[in-house]
Amino acid sequence: MQLIKAVPFLILVLGAAQPPEELFAQRRPQAVGLVVSGEGRLVRNRLSGPVKPGELLFPGDELVSTESVGFLFCPDRIMGELSSGAVARFMSSNLEVRGGELRNRSEVASCYLPVAQRLAVNSQQRLGAMVNRGPAVAAQKTSFEQRKAALPQDVRAALERDIASADATLRENPKDGQAHLGRAVLLERAGLLYDAHLAYQQVATVWADAAWVKRKLIDLENAIMKSEERK
Repeated sequence: MQLIKAVPFLILVLGAAQPPEELFAQRRPQAVGLVVSGEGRLVRNRLSGPVKPGELLFPGDELVSTESVGFLFCPDRIMGELSSGAVARFMSSNLEVRGGELRNRSEVASCYLPVAQRLAVNSQQRLGAMVNRGPAVAAQKTSFEQRKAALPQDVRAALERDIASADATLRENPKDGQAHLGRAVLLERAGLLYDAHLAYQQVATVWADAAWVKRKLIDLENAIMKSEERK
């Protein structure tokens, strides 16, 4: 068994409205990883289902590689690939690999994961079948640059610094799911919920089978509408 000890690092963002209880195994634990390539199976709360790129991984989850599957583990800021038949068990501060190898391990400069609902396996399949919706919130009267300029100076400076890498990646590869996700997380963390919603729509386009993204869009729509009502 390989044991990877973690270096504490994780960027969190605030969640939004609460979804129906019956869809979820538990409410808003923090994701620690992300499936980025290949296909395998996810074991969560003793239930198993297929997993594809874009799926979030939470403490207690097991990722089973059928041929090979790549993932991010954010507490350690690493990317790796499980060999065929390997099983990775994710925990809040470390990762255990058994029955195979962790290959092509490399460090990543940053690792951005959203706070999102930990969906039960059967709920993932139901929500994953939903058709991606178009914009469900009214367009803003201000531009993105105007909304960004209205942020507190320290928040704006952090956003511009951190989002530059994702923007550069997307200029070269507009379908890079990790870059779209990083951009969405940073916008949500900065409080630009409308722009975060647009960014998560791009995530949903790239990772169409990722059920948690569809739930996230609904949560953001509810939060944006409540924010508009308070104005």
